[in-house]
Amino acid sequence: MMHTRSVLLLMLGLAHPLLAQLQHGQLGARVAVTFGRFGRPVQWVPREDFFSFALLWGACVALLPLAIAWLIQRVPAVLFSIPRREYWLSPDRVGTLRRVLSQWMLGVGLLTAGFSLGVFWLTLSANSRRPIVLPNVFFLLLAFFLVALLCALLLLLARLSRDEQS
Repeated sequence: MMHTRSVLLLMLGLAHPLLAQLQHGQLGARVAVTFGRFGRPVQWVPREDFFSFALLWGACVALLPLAIAWLIQRVPAVLFSIPRREYWLSPDRVGTLRRVLSQWMLGVGLLTAGFSLGVFWLTLSANSRRPIVLPNVFFLLLAFFLVALLCALLLLLARLSRDEQS
């Protein structure tokens, strides 16, 4: 499961610069990157800087959760602040705890990378329109992301609040 999530995370990270490259012909010399009221652009960057940002951001959004999941496997378990700490830190359960936390981190990483890719796509979509306007669906995407993130956190807390066999 962790391998699958890791591969999907890397694919979503690579999708940022690939998507930007596919839209290259539809973008002007300057690309709107920040939008204000009514979806109107308020900040612009040169197209080449936008592509560099896409590559860097895609790498960060993929590699950061992978690095955190890797660290979870290596830091002392006593540093974890979790419910039912004594139960989960027993030597026979700490491996399960590390697996649960790493999988959760990769899942949240996938959710974040998906949200980031959605925002990135909306930015590219706005820049291919005339006049340049951010689509209204941004707030729906943001709401979905925040609700999904809250649900993921609540599911993790519920998982750690009960016994392994439950």
